[in-house]
Amino acid sequence: MGGKKKPEGGKGKGGAEEEEDLTTKELLSLYRKNCSIMEIPTFHPLVKKIDEVLTEGEIKFPEILINEKIGEAGARAIANALRTSK
Repeated sequence: MGGKKKPEGGKGKGGAEEEEDLTTKELLSLYRKNCSIMEIPTFHPLVKKIDEVLTEGEIKFPEILINEKIGEAGARAIANALRTSK
């Protein structure tokens, strides 16, 4: 009469290897793609910060601080990249 047991995801004795989290790389790629589609320059401090995070081996970065005007198209490029990434 009890409920079905849910299988434990990702835990087991199999040869399953952990997948690499490519979210940050994907975000950078999508952002650059969106900027090229919109024909606007990339926001260099953002690209530099993401590159630093990737070279340090971090998986994610805690915040994005933008204290310069990037315009409507720049904000849309970042928002679309964040929305589209996993």
